[in-house]
Amino acid sequence: RYDGRGFGLSDRDVTDFSLDARVRDVEAVVDALGAERFALYALSAGGPIGVAYAVRHPGRVSRLVLAATWASTDTEQSRMIRDLFEFAGANWETPAARASLVEFLAPEASDVERRVLMHFLQVSGDGPQFLGFIRSRLDIDVTEQARRIRIPTLVVASDADTTVRLPTSRRLASLIPGARFEIIEGAGHRGAAFNDPRVMRLVSDFLAEDAGGTQ
Repeated sequence: RYDGRGFGLSDRDVTDFSLDARVRDVEAVVDALGAERFALYALSAGGPIGVAYAVRHPGRVSRLVLAATWASTDTEQSRMIRDLFEFAGANWETPAARASLVEFLAPEASDVERRVLMHFLQVSGDGPQFLGFIRSRLDIDVTEQARRIRIPTLVVASDADTTVRLPTSRRLASLIPGARFEIIEGAGHRGAAFNDPRVMRLVSDFLAEDAGGTQ
C-alpha cells in the first residue's frame, strides 16, 4: 500500500491528479520495490488506476482485484459528489465538512467510528488536495481500457454500498472479458472495499488460484 497523490506522507503540494499521473505513481512504487510480476488489489478510487496500470503493463500483473470501484461515474451521482466535495473542500477546517464526507463514505459507521474517520480525514489531506482529487476522479473514464484487460479479474461490490452503487460495479465487471463478479450482501463501501472478512476470504481464495503470483 502507498499513500495516494497529495495525501498522507506523499507530497501534499501537487496539482496534477490526472489518471496518467496516478498510474506513474504506481509505476514508481513497483519499480522501487523491484516487483517483476504481482497481483494488484485496487479499491475504491484506486480502481480506475488499477485498470489503467494493468492494461499498460499486462506482463507484470498476474491477477487483478477491483473492489467497490467503477470504470466511470454516472451523471446523476457525479453532480451529487461534486457538490458535496466542493462544499467539503471549501470548508475543510470545519467539522461539518468532514462529517458530510463521513456520512457519504460510511453512513453505517458508529459514533466512535465517525469521530475516528473525521480525524483521519483531517490529518490525511487538505482541502485543495481533496478538491483536486475529486474533480479529476469524476472526469476519469477507463471504459475502453477495461475492455482490453486479459488477465484473471475479480470485481467485488455490495448491495448496500451507497458510495459506489451496485449497477456501477456490475457495469465494470461486464466490461472486462471473463471477470468474476461477487456481491457482498449488506456491506457498506468500506466493507466491500477491504473491511469485511468475506471480502478478505474471496480475495485470498482468488489469489491462491495463481500459485505463480506474488501476493
